[in-house]
Amino acid sequence: MESLKVWGAAGVMALAAATLTPHDAHAALLADGGTAGPVATGGATNDLIDDNTVGVFGAQIYITDRSRPLTFTFRGLEAGFRNAFGLDLDGDGDYFNDPSTVLFSEVVAPNNDTGLINGASITVDFSSIPLAFDAGVGGYLLPFAFATWKTVGGPGDPIDGGDLAENGSNVTNADGSPVNFFSSFGPSNTWGDAGPTGNRLVLLFDDNGAGDDDNHDDFAVEIAVTPLPAAAWFLITALSGLFGMRWLRGRNEA
Repeated sequence: MESLKVWGAAGVMALAAATLTPHDAHAALLADGGTAGPVATGGATNDLIDDNTVGVFGAQIYITDRSRPLTFTFRGLEAGFRNAFGLDLDGDGDYFNDPSTVLFSEVVAPNNDTGLINGASITVDFSSIPLAFDAGVGGYLLPFAFATWKTVGGPGDPIDGGDLAENGSNVTNADGSPVNFFSSFGPSNTWGDAGPTGNRLVLLFDDNGAGDDDNHDDFAVEIAVTPLPAAAWFLITALSGLFGMRWLRGRNEA
């Protein structure tokens, strides 16, 4: 009977571990495609992160684990145009119709060249939101877009007529210059053969400014997978202790 109790505890512990640990053991964000390289190329500089930070230009960003909410945080800017980041959570193709899921810069943004900051943030649960699944990639395309307006108060401000860099559909202007974003999981991470993955990603937008502003630091947003509650790991620890105690008791009684 004692052995049954021991294996019962072990079974519960194994079930809890199988249920909880994969969420943190496997990355929930993936950047697919694009062109790899350091964030600063062609003599441009980046005022928010180190110029040598590795990442991908023009990648598509996917969620591989929809059970984990994502937190989007405004992380700074260095721009003169009005830029924005928005989410399309109702599938209507409009990324900027819900103020609760839009992070705007100032109308004429003051330069912020002191590195990444902790700005406003929102947390979104995508588990019940219909997302397009790509079987080849093994993930759900995140419905976000950056937008920029060259003239404040111009036609269609704040969305119609603006240059839009949508996830999966970056803009190339008539002169060949990009309106897109750079994605990086950080200089301390490694890039695997199957592509960059992780649980924390920074997106750096290029609003196609001329001259010294032709770089990817005009608007920065960080996406972070929310960690498991501490209670979940406490449950695993407690069950591990219970299993250990019963195993020792059974051994001593034998």
